[in-house]
Amino acid sequence: MAVTRRCLSHQATVISKCKDDPMPISDHEEADTRMCLHVLHALSKGAQNMLVSTVDTDVIVILVGIFHKLREAYPNTQLWVAFGKGRHFRHYHINSICDNLSRSKSEALPFLHAFAVSDTTSQFGGKGTKSVWKAWKAYPAATDAFCFSKNEPFVPME
Repeated sequence: MAVTRRCLSHQATVISKCKDDPMPISDHEEADTRMCLHVLHALSKGAQNMLVSTVDTDVIVILVGIFHKLREAYPNTQLWVAFGKGRHFRHYHINSICDNLSRSKSEALPFLHAFAVSDTTSQFGGKGTKSVWKAWKAYPAATDAFCFSKNEPFVPME
Protein backbone atom coordinates (compact mmCIF):
# COMPACT_ATOMS: atom_id res chain seq x y z
CA MET A 1 0.00 0.00 0.00
CA ALA A 2 1.48 3.34 -1.03
CA VAL A 3 1.61 6.03 1.62
CA THR A 4 1.39 9.60 0.47
CA ARG A 5 2.41 12.39 2.80
CA ARG A 6 2.38 16.13 2.38
CA CYS A 7 4.42 18.10 4.86
CA LEU A 8 4.15 21.77 5.68
CA SER A 9 6.84 23.74 7.42
CA HIS A 10 5.54 25.80 10.29
CA GLN A 11 8.15 27.63 12.33
CA ALA A 12 10.48 25.04 13.91
CA THR A 13 8.34 21.93 13.40
CA VAL A 14 6.92 20.04 10.44
CA ILE A 15 3.36 18.84 10.54
CA SER A 16 2.19 15.91 8.44
CA LYS A 17 -1.34 16.15 7.04
CA CYS A 18 -1.74 12.36 7.26
CA LYS A 19 -1.20 12.00 11.00
CA ASP A 20 -0.86 14.13 14.06
CA ASP A 21 2.81 13.19 14.24
CA PRO A 22 5.08 16.24 13.91
CA MET A 23 8.63 15.93 12.72
CA PRO A 24 11.25 16.56 15.42
CA ILE A 25 12.61 20.08 15.70
CA SER A 26 15.51 20.69 13.32
CA ASP A 27 18.03 23.49 13.02
CA HIS A 28 18.48 22.94 9.26
CA GLU A 29 18.12 26.35 7.67
CA GLU A 30 18.99 25.20 4.15
CA ALA A 31 15.84 24.01 2.36
CA ASP A 32 17.79 21.52 0.22
CA THR A 33 18.96 19.46 3.18
CA ARG A 34 15.75 19.97 5.14
CA MET A 35 13.84 18.26 2.32
CA CYS A 36 15.96 15.17 2.99
CA LEU A 37 14.85 15.26 6.62
CA HIS A 38 11.23 15.28 5.42
CA VAL A 39 11.96 12.20 3.29
CA LEU A 40 13.65 10.41 6.19
CA HIS A 41 10.78 11.25 8.55
CA ALA A 42 8.15 10.00 6.09
CA LEU A 43 10.12 6.77 5.53
CA SER A 44 10.40 6.23 9.28
CA LYS A 45 6.60 6.51 9.49
CA GLY A 46 5.99 3.84 6.86
CA ALA A 47 6.07 5.66 3.52
CA GLN A 48 7.65 3.69 0.70
CA ASN A 49 6.90 5.74 -2.41
CA MET A 50 8.21 9.28 -2.18
CA LEU A 51 7.87 12.19 -4.60
CA VAL A 52 9.94 15.31 -3.94
CA SER A 53 9.06 18.37 -6.00
CA THR A 54 11.81 20.91 -6.72
CA VAL A 55 13.30 23.27 -9.27
CA ASP A 56 16.77 23.06 -7.69
CA THR A 57 19.39 20.65 -9.04
CA ASP A 58 21.07 20.61 -5.63
CA VAL A 59 18.12 18.62 -4.20
CA ILE A 60 18.57 15.87 -6.80
CA VAL A 61 22.31 15.75 -6.15
CA ILE A 62 21.80 15.48 -2.38
CA LEU A 63 19.13 12.76 -2.75
CA VAL A 64 21.41 10.77 -5.06
CA GLY A 65 24.22 11.14 -2.52
CA ILE A 66 22.18 9.75 0.40
CA PHE A 67 20.02 7.26 -1.51
CA HIS A 68 22.03 4.11 -0.83
CA LYS A 69 22.01 4.77 2.92
CA LEU A 70 18.25 5.38 2.79
CA ARG A 71 17.77 2.13 0.88
CA GLU A 72 19.84 0.21 3.46
CA ALA A 73 17.51 1.40 6.22
CA TYR A 74 14.31 1.24 4.12
CA PRO A 75 14.81 -1.37 1.34
CA ASN A 76 11.42 -0.85 -0.35
CA THR A 77 11.97 2.86 -0.93
CA GLN A 78 10.94 4.21 -4.31
CA LEU A 79 12.18 7.80 -4.59
CA TRP A 80 11.07 10.14 -7.37
CA VAL A 81 11.78 13.80 -8.03
CA ALA A 82 9.41 16.09 -9.93
CA PHE A 83 11.88 18.59 -11.36
CA GLY A 84 11.56 21.79 -13.33
CA LYS A 85 8.75 23.87 -14.77
CA GLY A 86 6.75 24.10 -17.98
CA ARG A 87 8.36 22.46 -21.00
CA HIS A 88 11.35 21.49 -18.88
CA PHE A 89 9.35 19.55 -16.27
CA ARG A 90 10.52 15.95 -15.77
CA HIS A 91 10.14 13.10 -13.31
CA TYR A 92 13.40 11.44 -12.26
CA HIS A 93 13.53 8.03 -10.59
CA ILE A 94 16.37 8.34 -8.08
CA ASN A 95 16.53 4.53 -7.68
CA SER A 96 17.36 4.13 -11.38
CA ILE A 97 19.88 6.97 -11.39
CA CYS A 98 21.74 5.48 -8.42
CA ASP A 99 21.65 1.95 -9.81
CA ASN A 100 23.18 3.21 -13.08
CA LEU A 101 25.83 5.34 -11.38
CA SER A 102 27.02 2.76 -8.80
CA ARG A 103 27.14 3.30 -5.08
CA SER A 104 30.56 4.97 -5.00
CA LYS A 105 29.71 7.46 -7.76
CA SER A 106 26.32 8.20 -6.20
CA GLU A 107 27.96 8.97 -2.88
CA ALA A 108 30.72 11.02 -4.54
CA LEU A 109 28.35 13.12 -6.65
CA PRO A 110 27.56 15.76 -3.97
CA PHE A 111 31.29 16.41 -3.49
CA LEU A 112 31.88 16.71 -7.24
CA HIS A 113 28.89 19.02 -7.53
CA ALA A 114 30.09 21.28 -4.71
CA PHE A 115 33.68 21.21 -5.96
CA ALA A 116 33.17 21.76 -9.66
CA VAL A 117 29.61 22.55 -10.63
CA SER A 118 27.81 24.32 -7.80
CA ASP A 119 26.77 27.93 -8.24
CA THR A 120 28.43 28.84 -4.93
CA THR A 121 31.94 27.81 -5.92
CA SER A 122 34.10 28.82 -8.83
CA GLN A 123 33.84 26.44 -11.73
CA PHE A 124 36.81 25.04 -13.58
CA GLY A 125 38.01 27.94 -15.76
CA GLY A 126 35.02 28.26 -18.09
CA LYS A 127 34.34 24.53 -18.26
CA GLY A 128 30.70 23.51 -18.06
CA THR A 129 28.93 20.64 -16.36
CA LYS A 130 29.33 18.31 -19.36
CA SER A 131 33.10 18.83 -19.41
CA VAL A 132 33.36 18.08 -15.70
CA TRP A 133 31.24 14.93 -16.16
CA LYS A 134 33.43 13.76 -19.09
CA ALA A 135 36.57 14.36 -17.05
CA TRP A 136 35.13 12.35 -14.14
CA LYS A 137 34.27 9.45 -16.46
CA ALA A 138 37.78 9.55 -17.98
CA TYR A 139 39.50 9.49 -14.59
CA PRO A 140 37.67 6.93 -12.38
CA ALA A 141 40.23 7.25 -9.56
CA ALA A 142 38.72 10.67 -8.86
CA THR A 143 35.67 8.90 -7.40
CA ASP A 144 37.79 7.48 -4.59
CA ALA A 145 39.32 10.91 -3.95
CA PHE A 146 35.86 12.54 -3.85
CA CYS A 147 34.55 9.89 -1.45
CA PHE A 148 37.62 10.27 0.77
CA SER A 149 37.27 14.07 0.82
CA LYS A 150 33.56 13.78 1.59
CA ASN A 151 34.16 11.39 4.48
CA GLU A 152 37.35 13.06 5.80
CA PRO A 153 36.94 16.78 5.03
CA PHE A 154 39.70 18.01 7.36
CA VAL A 155 42.48 15.59 6.37
CA PRO A 156 45.15 17.35 4.26
CA MET A 157 45.67 15.90 0.81
CA GLU A 158 48.74 15.92 -1.41
